[in-house]
Amino acid sequence: MTRTLRYHAWSLLLWLPLVGLMACAEAQPTGVGPEGPTPSAASKQAASPVKPKLKLAEWAPTVRERARALEAAGELHPALMRWRIVNQLVPGDAEAKQKVEALRLRVESVARQHFDSATAFHQKEDMRQAFKEYLLTLSYDPANRQAFEAVKFELNSKEFIIHDVKVGDTLAKISQDEYNDPDFDYLISYFNDLPEEGPPTPGAKLQLPVLIIVQRRLAARAEAKVGSRLAEAQARFNAKDYAEAISIAERILSQLPNHAEAKQVLNASLYERGKRLGGEKHFVEALSLLNRVDPSYKDTRTLIQGVRRGMREQAEYHYASGVKSYTNQDLDGAIKEWEETLSLNPDHAKAKEGIDQAKGLRARLERLR
Repeated sequence: MTRTLRYHAWSLLLWLPLVGLMACAEAQPTGVGPEGPTPSAASKQAASPVKPKLKLAEWAPTVRERARALEAAGELHPALMRWRIVNQLVPGDAEAKQKVEALRLRVESVARQHFDSATAFHQKEDMRQAFKEYLLTLSYDPANRQAFEAVKFELNSKEFIIHDVKVGDTLAKISQDEYNDPDFDYLISYFNDLPEEGPPTPGAKLQLPVLIIVQRRLAARAEAKVGSRLAEAQARFNAKDYAEAISIAERILSQLPNHAEAKQVLNASLYERGKRLGGEKHFVEALSLLNRVDPSYKDTRTLIQGVRRGMREQAEYHYASGVKSYTNQDLDGAIKEWEETLSLNPDHAKAKEGIDQAKGLRARLERLR
């Protein structure tokens, strides 16, 4: 297999567990179900090889086995990603929970070690070793802004770094040594016009691309993380946990404001939760959610009109209850009911007038005591 093909195969291996997670939630399609958003054409195409009847938990053994293999090989960050998927597939799995926490701490520790080493080399003006250690830092902690900015602005004065080929070097070995990942060998081959097969000549000087690698690795890590979060949001929607689906989708959109599928999940979740709250007569919160839904989505406009009508009716109920309490000389009860009236209908003039009268009368009675 050529290096280019191996690179694409590596990308697919990274995404297959996530595609399976999004495609198989209780035999639902890739989207969020009949009441949810329609998935993109790309998502449908990616999910097509997956058997539609497969249950979520049935993915766990395959992903678990891969996670163990990656951990044994020292590939801590990919192993951590897969243990997190197992943890989502089988909630409450003791091994997955323990592995996620243990690997998270190990990854953070290794990232700190590489960052400290990079800083030390940087201070000694050994830019080649500093660059290498910053890259290693980013491979374990893609969100490390100090390492990223050092690579991008301070150490990236040239587009390439130079590598002196040694006896026994292969492009995969050079890629592993310089980028902590053997699968970037195809880029070394491309930028140096080397044949795809066979080792480079000892003593040769190779140009290794700098910024393109950093940007690509960071983008891939971010995309994988978003894919995992999106799968979780879709699973929460399918489980009718709309509040959590909203929370996850909002976190994705805070980082990627134009993410189409996250917007679809958010829109559908806001609609369903608003509809549910309206049915439970929690009109204020329902209206707040429904006002954030795309007006063209389903019967959103009609639903909002119904909620507002319910708010007016409930406001009149509380106003009448306040009048009854006032008549029975329960001033505190009357004030409470009329304040509830105003929370539902802020323009209710009689409720405002009633509150003023009740408070005034209560003050006069207190002075007479």
